Amino acid sequence: MKTKSIVKRTLALTLTVVMLLSCWVFTAKAWTDVNNTGNLSYVVYIYVATTDKIYSKNTKLTVTTASGTYVFECDSNDWTMSDSDPDFDDDSDDDGQLNADEHYLGGKVTGIPTSVKFYYEETTLWNWGSYKGTFYVYLMKASNYSQANVQAKTGHLIAYHKDSTLNDDSEETVPAQSWSHSYGSESVTTAATCTGAGSKKRTCTVCGQYQTETISALGHDYTSKTTTSTYLKSAATCTDAAAYYYKCSRCTSKGSTAYTSGSALGHASV
Repeated sequence: MKTKSIVKRTLALTLTVVMLLSCWVFTAKAWTDVNNTGNLSYVVYIYVATTDKIYSKNTKLTVTTASGTYVFECDSNDWTMSDSDPDFDDDSDDDGQLNADEHYLGGKVTGIPTSVKFYYEETTLWNWGSYKGTFYVYLMKASNYSQANVQAKTGHLIAYHKDSTLNDDSEETVPAQSWSHSYGSESVTTAATCTGAGSKKRTCTVCGQYQTETISALGHDYTSKTTTSTYLKSAATCTDAAAYYYKCSRCTSKGSTAYTSGSALGHASV
């Protein structure tokens, strides 16, 4: 008999666990991407890793987004990168050449890039033939822009071309690639109620894209006791105490279960 009882209890426990897991599977929520990046302002910049020296005045970065095409070109002898104006080129040692690990070129764009193009034109002044190296294109929110963040290669790597060889007057076009977002902490945008679903949001700290997730309705919690007339089920009598319905702890909803409060009135002597 003991064995049968144990088996019954084990089966009951197993069934309970399965039911709980099933409920979790069917009620689990998923984050939903929100395409909010079309009108956001970004800084896109190129970083060139090369072992060769190239003359930078004729290097050009073309970025295409849904909002238009943006062209950034090294066309100035001012090789500085400004914190106040992210439309920059950089020759960090001011020698008129782009040496290994020092070439940054970029500026502001609106929307997420769909493709980038790197253009290189050799000059008669510095006739070294072709450029060979790897170039990387990064993106960050315009609000995150600073010279230090660019030189630290902060942002999403949106495109790259490994071991690219560019001869005189040549270019490479690369489609933008997908990347992993860096989402910050979640925040509740609409609080869930007993009967209504809510929502929460998390935003990528690098590009500003955000995701939303639905918060399930909380359901009623009939645990509060109140002895107002709204929740009265039956008044006290000579033999029975008054009965009241439980109230939801989060709202004014009345439950279907009752409790007694106080004492019966007792019989009156005549």
